[in-house]
Amino acid sequence: MRPAGRSWRRSTRGWCPTRPIIWQRTHRVARQWWRESDGRVDWAELLADTVFEGERLGRWVRSQRAAWPELAPDQRDLLLAIWIEEDPELLAARAAAAAKPRASRADRFQHGLAASLPTAA
Repeated sequence: MRPAGRSWRRSTRGWCPTRPIIWQRTHRVARQWWRESDGRVDWAELLADTVFEGERLGRWVRSQRAAWPELAPDQRDLLLAIWIEEDPELLAARAAAAAKPRASRADRFQHGLAASLPTAA
């Protein structure tokens, strides 16, 4: 195999056409961060506003840890390979937010209308 072919295969390792390209790109950046830190990354302590190589890495890691059940098994495996694990607290907070009843647009309008009307004295 030509050297150019080998480098292309190395650069596309882990690529999967069924995963969103932004997920793959951000995972590559997370893996690079992990490698440059010699594998000593505390992902739970990574600030949400951390940006690395132009990607919002902190936000992405947090969203992956919170959406663990929705990830495909191969995505979980890729994350576990760099020690990104699910976060039970984030999962619970996400479930609580999803269970919270949402006001409809009409309800919000009525609430705003009632707040803007003068009250009778």
